[in-house]
Amino acid sequence: MIINNTPPYRIEAEIEKYGSYASNTVGGSMRPLFKTHRDAVALKKPDSPIKKYDVVLYANSEHTKYILHRVVKIKGETLVIRGDNTFVREYVDASKIIAVMVSFTRRGKRHTVNEGGYKFYSRFWNFIYPIRWCLHYAALPFKKIIRKIAPVKK
Repeated sequence: MIINNTPPYRIEAEIEKYGSYASNTVGGSMRPLFKTHRDAVALKKPDSPIKKYDVVLYANSEHTKYILHRVVKIKGETLVIRGDNTFVREYVDASKIIAVMVSFTRRGKRHTVNEGGYKFYSRFWNFIYPIRWCLHYAALPFKKIIRKIAPVKK
């Protein structure tokens, strides 16, 4: 998930100046939680240590785009991060975290990260990751066949 305003616009400066930042989301890596341009997130500078299941914002290594993904494991100062709709782990130093999600608006309704439904979703979605991974890779050959039979028109 990429936050709408990418560098050179600096989210860090906004968070430093106002204490928080809100934006629509762009991209599919955090589906099914967020849909591009429909949903929005509210972020703030972390005031406590990052925890497993937190959704964090960081910049890629070139600092050309911001990425919003979920922490799935913590190894000392290294966070193992993955988008809800991705199957690749990212390893990010905790010092590189710019902000943590504190609330979000989904389908026009505001939610906080402390709500029971959200907490259940984040833990359940991480728990079924092995099943989702197997289904994803099992479906790849069929997706290739379908693309050859009915190619997507551009």
